[in-house]
Amino acid sequence: MLRQQWFNHNDCLFVSVQKLLCVVFRLWSLTYEQELTTPLHITAGRGFTQCLRHLLMWGARVDLAPGGTTALHEACEECQPECVKLLLQHGANPNATNEDSQMPLHVCQTSTTALKLQNDEGNTALNAACSQPQHCASLEHYSRVCHMLVSAGADIHIKANPDVVDLLLKYKALVNEMDYGGDAPMHNILKAVAYKKNHESERIVQALLNYGSIRVWPGALPKVLKYCCTSPRTIEVLFNAYDRLKITEAWVKSLPPEVFQKHREFYKSLFALMQTPRSLQHLARHRLRTFLEGHLRNVIPKLGLPTFLKNDLMLAFRDYMH
Repeated sequence: MLRQQWFNHNDCLFVSVQKLLCVVFRLWSLTYEQELTTPLHITAGRGFTQCLRHLLMWGARVDLAPGGTTALHEACEECQPECVKLLLQHGANPNATNEDSQMPLHVCQTSTTALKLQNDEGNTALNAACSQPQHCASLEHYSRVCHMLVSAGADIHIKANPDVVDLLLKYKALVNEMDYGGDAPMHNILKAVAYKKNHESERIVQALLNYGSIRVWPGALPKVLKYCCTSPRTIEVLFNAYDRLKITEAWVKSLPPEVFQKHREFYKSLFALMQTPRSLQHLARHRLRTFLEGHLRNVIPKLGLPTFLKNDLMLAFRDYMH
């Protein structure tokens, strides 16, 4: 009897809170919509940590998914790290999927998809991170949320800001996993360079290459130059993954004059390679990287080399080509 009274009281509390939230925040206009969420979802998505804690203490079902979405999905999509932490502490399933087969780690990347599991478009988490970079102001919060999810056991094989890419790769995301369109993470980030100029695409390309990413077919490099030229560091780190470059006048003509003037010193060094072979230092670096393919991150830090050489082996940026 006491147990039944407690549950009756609990249900009444949830209904009261739900009605209160509806009135105060005007969250719904139709009765049908009320069936697709709960107070737990509302508080998690809006960052009301204390209210969320109260609901969980009173026995709210942490993995309840009206409409196919859990409260953890809501907290991740709205970038609420404290609510994510609280839900995970109360046993929320980090690998729960919504109706689009998306895990919480996927929706941390703006409604994309988790690490090994693919969504309906065949995207893994790493593909999502590379093709849907976040706004700069949100990068740190999304990284914190992703780190919590991975630490709690989220399946890391899911799309990127640089810190999320590093985290996914560290936890052994498949660096060459392709989506249904045949695009690997490297392809996705290169497509995003032109319209995501402030998202440090060069760091993502660098990380992918250092974890063994496939490279672009050499014949496509002129096209990469044309569409990614506004990010010379992206060009630098990608082109340094080849032992030699067959630069032609067509490369020079593909570069808009204003871009050349803005990054004059870098592109002068690149086009100088039309008549000059790559340096011995570069060729030695390329040879060693090829030998250590897929093991660079584990081996390079252990080598008894000066720091500047270790950085060079990991494709550190110099802002010129040699």
